[in-house]
Amino acid sequence: QSFHKEMGFFYPKGLEDLVKTNDTIILNDIWKSFLLKKIYKLNNTYQEHLNNKLLKFKGLTNYAAIHIRRGDKVSGRMKESHLIETNKYFEFLENSNYKFENIFISTDSPDALQECINLYGNKYNLIYDDTEIRHDGYPCKVVYEGLNLNETSQEELITALKNFEILKNSDVLVGTPASWFFRISMLLRPYDKIKDVLYAENLSNIPGYPE
Repeated sequence: QSFHKEMGFFYPKGLEDLVKTNDTIILNDIWKSFLLKKIYKLNNTYQEHLNNKLLKFKGLTNYAAIHIRRGDKVSGRMKESHLIETNKYFEFLENSNYKFENIFISTDSPDALQECINLYGNKYNLIYDDTEIRHDGYPCKVVYEGLNLNETSQEELITALKNFEILKNSDVLVGTPASWFFRISMLLRPYDKIKDVLYAENLSNIPGYPE
């Protein structure tokens, strides 16, 4: 792999103009994206599972995506961050230059999904997977509440892969860097789309970010 050096930093070759012209892109995120794309490879079995999951979203284009993290991330003994109200995600999108009628909702919280429907279902074409099982904090349910890992991990993994795929291919992505699921989705995006990301809170509120 060839690299380009500028101002003391090395960039993967081909990203020079991207780094120079997009001030909102953090250098670390470009490197993380580069490395993640090198290792994020599915074997044939999981690729087939993913393709089957995506069939109901075939033809989905021209859409924004919102990822809302709740559950153990914002409450309980595994809490790592604070709750962001559902309307804040939409407000960040509405106050931006991005305008979309189609909005894909990704969340592990059935309550958050219902809030989206109640508040914005008549305003936007909300797209979501009505077959998805939303555990509202899967890790916590496994560790502390006895959710059977052997019976649920396969479906949970394929569901995660499906959401990664839809989030990374969106025209604009909204979420919080406090969620690693959101950050992975962001880093999997094409390099020229990493800039098309809206953070539903001030980055200074996120410990260790920017890194």
